[in-house]
Amino acid sequence: MGEMSVSAAAAELGVSGRQVTRLARAGELVVTREVGKALLLDAGSVHRVAQADRHRGRPWNGDVAWAALAMLSGVGVDWISPSQASRLRHRLRRASATEVAFLARRRARVHRM
Repeated sequence: MGEMSVSAAAAELGVSGRQVTRLARAGELVVTREVGKALLLDAGSVHRVAQADRHRGRPWNGDVAWAALAMLSGVGVDWISPSQASRLRHRLRRASATEVAFLARRRARVHRM
């Protein structure tokens, strides 16, 4: 597609430039190149993030994310506390598949070559 500056991406996503930089460093936005200290982003990746469903809440930590997937698979979970497991079961009863995917995101790293 093309390249986009951090400020243009921020306007497109309705967030701050700092949040765009965080998304780029986390791998959710593709950095095409750096010019000095400025990032140039792949416009396609910015548009994909803009179109993605957004849900409330931060991603679960690794233990909770894997516990959620284990519970949904019918596997016993013994690595989180009973109170965490209770809260997680309650959350999973109310959550849609897209919400679970959103909350369990970023549990692995993408390495581009």
